[in-house]
Amino acid sequence: RQHIRETLLERGGTEESLLVKERQDRDVPVGSEVIRFEFATATDLATDKTYKLVEGLVPGTTGDVLICFKIDADAWNEELVLEMLQSIK
Repeated sequence: RQHIRETLLERGGTEESLLVKERQDRDVPVGSEVIRFEFATATDLATDKTYKLVEGLVPGTTGDVLICFKIDADAWNEELVLEMLQSIK
């Protein structure tokens, strides 16, 4: 999980990482359970580009499944992201 998080925060092939500005835990109904997802906003300091990050573990048939998104803030649509998370089976 830590490796995936670090990969999401990497900026291309450079050594600079994205700077996470804010984090918020949100409970999202997924199937018959409520799953806690972390929603964050991060900025690429070199380009000043902003991204939205979403991360959470959902139960799968053989164990937990890690869900991670890195979405350009200009394309961010929270309603669609929540609908997608809620549609996980």
